[in-house]
Amino acid sequence: MNFLARIGRALTRPIFSGYGGSSGNGQWNANTVAGLLGLPVVDAEGDVGELWKSSIPLSCLKWEQRASIELNIVVQTNDENGDWVNAPKHKALNLLRNPNRFHSAAQLFDCIRWDYHLDGNAYLYKVRSASGRVIELWWIPSWMIDPRWEEGGSEFISCYEYRVNGQVFAIPVDDIIHFRNGLDPRWQGRKGLSEFAGVLREVMSDDEAAVMVASLMKNMGMPGVIISPESSGPSQPSFSKKERADFREHYEESFTGEGRGRAFIHNIPVKIQFPGYNPQQLVLDKVRAIPEQRIGGAFGLPLSVLQLGSGLTNSNSRANKSDDRKQAYESCIIPTSMSLAQELTRGILLEFGCDITQCRVWFDTSEVGCLQNDKVELWKALVAASGGCFLTPNEARKEVGKKPIAGGDDLRASSKVEPTGQIGDANGGEKDSETQTKNPGVVSGSLED
Repeated sequence: MNFLARIGRALTRPIFSGYGGSSGNGQWNANTVAGLLGLPVVDAEGDVGELWKSSIPLSCLKWEQRASIELNIVVQTNDENGDWVNAPKHKALNLLRNPNRFHSAAQLFDCIRWDYHLDGNAYLYKVRSASGRVIELWWIPSWMIDPRWEEGGSEFISCYEYRVNGQVFAIPVDDIIHFRNGLDPRWQGRKGLSEFAGVLREVMSDDEAAVMVASLMKNMGMPGVIISPESSGPSQPSFSKKERADFREHYEESFTGEGRGRAFIHNIPVKIQFPGYNPQQLVLDKVRAIPEQRIGGAFGLPLSVLQLGSGLTNSNSRANKSDDRKQAYESCIIPTSMSLAQELTRGILLEFGCDITQCRVWFDTSEVGCLQNDKVELWKALVAASGGCFLTPNEARKEVGKKPIAGGDDLRASSKVEPTGQIGDANGGEKDSETQTKNPGVVSGSLED
């Protein structure tokens, strides 16, 4: 029996009629939102189906999963100065970094981000010990669970309907952490709304363009063909119905698919005509550019980070790509992470008796490579504002993870201090002449402990 089935077995309160909210029992796909928006409903498997099987949504999701591995989940507390500082020994940190014995934190949050974007809702189930303490966290797929409420009742959400193995159970609200991607007005704020809800037509358009290209390549690499008998004398030849069928079957078997490019020889004169357009005239590259741009925009990602065609065309320099990656963090990963962190703060830290005005779960971005330039700009601004040196050697050493040194707590005046990417001798030794020329205010030397 898998874990999800065990949850159902452990719950004793079945769902009954009288709860608000429509019940769903299928994996989330394009038709789910298409029906809500009044769009034409398409065949789920044949045309669009599950959105993660479409190339652009999958590219967006997988990029975010790969990039967010740079984030480090931490618990922070407010110090006496009102600054947020990491609490590496906080009692909730082990649960967050080791949610259960089968999944790492990275894997668990990959699932959360997946559902958060595809469905607009992601769910974690709190496994409790006999004493009621939370000891594990498990992801429940969004298509297996929904909030429910009593019609006319006073509770905003009474329970969460959990569906497994043909049975329906109620999970108490306190045992679920519900991550909402914004708020969906159709659920009166009880559920979130997927970014893909407004770009379903673009997803369908891109899928259809991909099918068309594959179909062309499977055949001759060109549109359909018209074959007719050609006159070699005064009479006009014609094919019988059987001859036409046989000829078409022979032609398709011999010269389409893997037979592309074979020589064509026939025992009677025939005329082969192609429609008045070719693949170049279909401008398939431009047809696919619009869905790329709109889907990427809805997700908050510049197309260059996804290595998609229209994004690479418009971002052809290293500087542009670096800026685009930074923009992707600022418009996608960081907002998503902040939203998840706020729900984790309420759903986890309250279980440990924490004051959530003084304690929070956070995703640390200090090790994200593309955001390091922000620190350089900050240091430059601080130097300019202070008019010179504003850190003691020990304060500077702390910033780069070094231990304090004797005499390093005194501020050392300098005519010009500017962050340059080179760190000098914290003991204030004699300046190297070349360093003095290139980097005034920076002292050469070693930072070894």
